[in-house]
Amino acid sequence: MIAGLRKRLVAVRAESDGRVSLVGHSRGGVLAKVLSSRMPDAVEQVIGLGSPFANQFDVAALTNVAVGVIRTAGELRYGRSFQAEGRFAHELRQPPAVPTTSIYTKSDEVVNFRSCLRPDIPAISVWGGHNGLVVNPEVYRLLGRLLARPRRPAA
Repeated sequence: MIAGLRKRLVAVRAESDGRVSLVGHSRGGVLAKVLSSRMPDAVEQVIGLGSPFANQFDVAALTNVAVGVIRTAGELRYGRSFQAEGRFAHELRQPPAVPTTSIYTKSDEVVNFRSCLRPDIPAISVWGGHNGLVVNPEVYRLLGRLLARPRRPAA
């Protein structure tokens, strides 16, 4: 999955004037953080919405069951164990390579909100539920402010 995202990031960066800001919901934010650690010169910042940056497996029981089904299907389809993602888990645990922000809700019914909190990542609490983060007006106000921040100097 990261390989495909890497290709897409290269393509988007080629069309833009500089580094790209990545906004991801749930696992999308986790993927964005790991991608930014592999390509920090291409990423301006990462913003996670309900993204479990501290523990990607700290999710609701029903979500864990769904993840198990997907994991098994992936292993059958690709012959690759989910445990093979050691590099991914290691990079997720590392300090952010680019500015990273966590937007989360304490009412999250999918991800334990505490897993969205890390001492090295600024976090902003909003109202609502996990799936509602993508349509929450408060989230969009925050995104507008975060995306309008001055760009980091070029390396």
